[in-house]
Formats: sequence, C-alpha cells, structure tokens
Amino acid sequence: MKAEKSRSRFLLCVRNDGSDVWLFVSACPVRAENGAFMGILCMFTDITERKRAEEHVKASLQEKEILIKEIH
Repeated sequence: MKAEKSRSRFLLCVRNDGSDVWLFVSACPVRAENGAFMGILCMFTDITERKRAEEHVKASLQEKEILIKEIH
C-alpha cells in the first residue's frame, strides 16, 4: 500500500442544531503497490475553538488599533 501527497482544506459546516463548526480536512488517495486505487484516507479535525480564539484576538487587535489612533 502506498499513500500519495495529502490535500487539506478548512471547511465551515453547520451542525444539525444549526450551530457552526469549523473543520480542518486532510485527505489523500491510497494506492496498492501496483498503483491501483484502493480508497481515500481522510482526517477531520474540529478546529471551532481555535477559529473562535483567532476571531477574538483579531477583534481585540482592531479595538487596540482604534484606541491608539484616538490617542495620537
């Protein structure tokens, strides 16, 4: 069995309850030694909390930039 280079994406999905969930998806085709396609290996990682933290930091930095502009 031989794995090829993986490809990754960030996806914003909606749960059944209507809330958003951010996923990091990594996938790569898996081939037999003779090159025949056998399937796809996928990994899904919930990065919702990381995205929320990033947005919080971004908003905080924007607030600070506004305050600095008002001071100067």
